[in-house]
Amino acid sequence: TKRARPATLYKDGILIVAGGRTQDDATLQSIDIMRVTTKQWSTLVNFTLPRPLQNHQLISCGDTVYICNGAYTAEHQKGKHRYTALKSTWKMSWFNLIEAVLGDHSVEGRQWMELPCQTPFDALSSFSSPHSLFIVGGRDTEGHPQSAVHIYSPSQCKWVSLGQLKVL
Repeated sequence: TKRARPATLYKDGILIVAGGRTQDDATLQSIDIMRVTTKQWSTLVNFTLPRPLQNHQLISCGDTVYICNGAYTAEHQKGKHRYTALKSTWKMSWFNLIEAVLGDHSVEGRQWMELPCQTPFDALSSFSSPHSLFIVGGRDTEGHPQSAVHIYSPSQCKWVSLGQLKVL
């Protein structure tokens, strides 16, 4: 599927490309996968993102995959599109996601769970370590760039500030 601004994730020999924007500016909910060993692409039919998303992050942390942030097309008007930013975070176990990828497309027990906490900003960058999920920068509600660094605390289900980036 042609798409701009999707989220991507590579883990265990599988490349996942999820969501994004089409050439006519529609926001996608679909997930495409490629098994690197066979170089074969497929689109998951009965398994999608929790909602249409673009500009989002797909992050693996331990045995959990997270979707952070994103935006969706809120309005189409005569060739102009307005996007609504989201600060939501969803998660799913890598085991459940990989079962969907490898052919078990039943949705029972394989749904994205929205977390009750929101990221502090949108349009951010993310990375993970084996046990931690981090977000860097972003924009506040007025669109101003931010220099904050946050870590996600699964036990508290909240983003905790680690301080500010030092820009010279």
